[in-house]
Amino acid sequence: MNKGVLLFLLTVLCTINSANSTETTWKTQGYGYVFHTVDNKTTAFDLTTKHCLENHFITDEFEQISFIEETKKVNKDTRLLNFGGLFPLKLTKLDSLPAQCQSEKIVSIKDKNYEFNASIVLDVLMNNFEEHYAFSKDKNINWVEQRKLWQKRITSKTTQDELFSIIDDFLKELRDGHAILLNQDLDRLSHYSPRKWSFWDELKAHSENYPEYSTYWELHTALIEKSQETLKITLIKTIPLFNITIILP
Repeated sequence: MNKGVLLFLLTVLCTINSANSTETTWKTQGYGYVFHTVDNKTTAFDLTTKHCLENHFITDEFEQISFIEETKKVNKDTRLLNFGGLFPLKLTKLDSLPAQCQSEKIVSIKDKNYEFNASIVLDVLMNNFEEHYAFSKDKNINWVEQRKLWQKRITSKTTQDELFSIIDDFLKELRDGHAILLNQDLDRLSHYSPRKWSFWDELKAHSENYPEYSTYWELHTALIEKSQETLKITLIKTIPLFNITIILP
């Protein structure tokens, strides 16, 4: 076959394949997730204004399921993703991947040339919490000061185990059971448990305001019922609670 004809056929085939290729990008309302799908293969990213990092945990989930099948179409630019929370995540269609995801990305733990750097890991953690943590205003958290505070405990020689201990202390200070620290094998390394750290102290404090209950169990049951009633009233106004799952570099 003539080389010119062969080159022409290859060009036509590549053009046809490119035309048939489907590529879509969706961003969640809140939480900082971006889903990029090319020919039914979906990659998930954690996005802030400063970084874009592949979320291997969520990406691996989409290897088992179809992104389109797991989302519900609202209109051509909006979909809903049921992510196991009280409410589905709202997704907005983007024209393309955000610039942070197209430029040089942070090297993650699954990359061959990965080198652990405690300062970078903590910076990614703080970026995510500063931009996406739902209760920053409610808890009056100054993330600029928090970043300075926790970065002081980091040095160029900080090991992974030492960083885990630092993040564990951070989660205790945050006092939020929805924030969980996992390693690359998805083993739970740290999880703040209100029951473990403050349950009895808080219950004792409540008992002074509710002397009509003779036992802690009666008081605990009554407080749960009151919380449920409050939840019913304010549910529409609240942000849905999902576990914060950030895959750190």
